[in-house]
Amino acid sequence: MLKPLLTKSEIKKSNNLELLNQDGWLEWKIQSTCKTIFEKWLMEKKLEGLFVQIDNGGRMGIGQRNKKKLEGTVSGFPDVMLLVEGGKQVFVEFKKVDGKIDAKQLIMEQKLYALGFKSYMINNTLYFRRILEEIND
Repeated sequence: MLKPLLTKSEIKKSNNLELLNQDGWLEWKIQSTCKTIFEKWLMEKKLEGLFVQIDNGGRMGIGQRNKKKLEGTVSGFPDVMLLVEGGKQVFVEFKKVDGKIDAKQLIMEQKLYALGFKSYMINNTLYFRRILEEIND
């Protein structure tokens, strides 16, 4: 059961303790846990890299949103950029389990793929580990 976006029922049916523990996690918890996983992975592989949080507009007032747009903030852009030595770059949009995917996020994912970048939407740490395996290939 390795999918980028799992439903609550799929998690509850799982016998994987790591997944079962994630039932009910909010987006920030999944993202911060994946940051820790990324940092440990870099150390194990003896690689240099960065886990970069991207300002994608999030929830804010209209005035602040307009200012952010002028500064270059792009609504729908993924939450994080992973940079790994050797020029490897991956974008990740984190979601809570059963979280809503915005149409702008789908369009941005397609645009990034069209530009030649890898972009993922995930809501679990198991799939994040799969992304790290792909980066290392």
